[in-house]
Amino acid sequence: MARVMADSAYGPMLPLNENGKVPLKLFEHYENIFGAYYGNDIIINDVTIATALEDAVGLIEVAEYLGSTAIIAKSIDIALFKQGQVLFRSIASKPDAWVDLAYRIKSELIFKESVIHLVGQWNGLGDEIKRHMPTEVRKVCEKHHKRLRERCKLVEMKVAAIYPSGIERTEPSQIRRENYANDVMIWISLSFFRHWFAQAIIAGRGYLEKDGGYALYKQLAAGGDKYMNKLIMNGFHARFAMTKKGQNVIENHLLEIKECIRQCVAQSGIMETESQLDTHKYEPTYLTSVKIEKGDYPWIGDTKIARVVSKRARDAEETDEEEVEVELDSDPDYEDLSGPTKRIRGA
Repeated sequence: MARVMADSAYGPMLPLNENGKVPLKLFEHYENIFGAYYGNDIIINDVTIATALEDAVGLIEVAEYLGSTAIIAKSIDIALFKQGQVLFRSIASKPDAWVDLAYRIKSELIFKESVIHLVGQWNGLGDEIKRHMPTEVRKVCEKHHKRLRERCKLVEMKVAAIYPSGIERTEPSQIRRENYANDVMIWISLSFFRHWFAQAIIAGRGYLEKDGGYALYKQLAAGGDKYMNKLIMNGFHARFAMTKKGQNVIENHLLEIKECIRQCVAQSGIMETESQLDTHKYEPTYLTSVKIEKGDYPWIGDTKIARVVSKRARDAEETDEEEVEVELDSDPDYEDLSGPTKRIRGA
């Protein structure tokens, strides 16, 4: 009788036969795939993501050998997506491995999710991981990483050049020295913020950071006391002493500036997420606002070619197996598919 080898950390693992050997599932995978050609469902153990992934990888290896990857792709997609947030957390933790699987079975859902996390982690990914990616996948990631960096740079430039409303002076009646003197506390607050922000950028906390600037942008998007808090303010006032009233005025103006910055970051959309991961419950420490387009899937352009090649291969096999002399012109059911006016369905 077969029994289950249990593991306290991961739950039930592989079943063992009575001789203590792990049964070979290779034949099951072959049977699964051959059965699909006759209308049978692909059977995948989706009790946990571990069992689903084990079956998926085994099926993919056999299907690739048989040239039948397309017949198992949908079933693998369904089995894996049944895992919900467990799947998305796994993709976030190892996107390079998941994007390889997605690329092999042409899964748009898993590919999209994997690329979002790869691009967000791109600054921190090792060269070895990038080098082992399929060329088409790496190009997609590099393209979106470049776009993300440009968006981050634009946000940083806007934040560095922001001015509170009402501080500008364009009318001749408002450009006298006393007019600017009335705004001196606002300018002090703005100068203090830019001092802090410049230090953050020079320290590498912006788009060049491993997290792509996520931690810094998160502070800017939150506002309030999430940055430049009382402790930092006290250090400023230790060098530039003010009365208690003056300190309160600076603090209030700084809150107004922070609100302007918060709106600027919100309008950029840089902190939004395109991932299906529940980022409120499982917060990633990098940007996930990457928008994957239909043309980013490497296999999209090959669909028509693949169908034509597949059909020609089948026709060649049928011709080799049996040669039959038939009067094609006299057969009313015969259709000449070789003409230029014929179109392949779905092409």
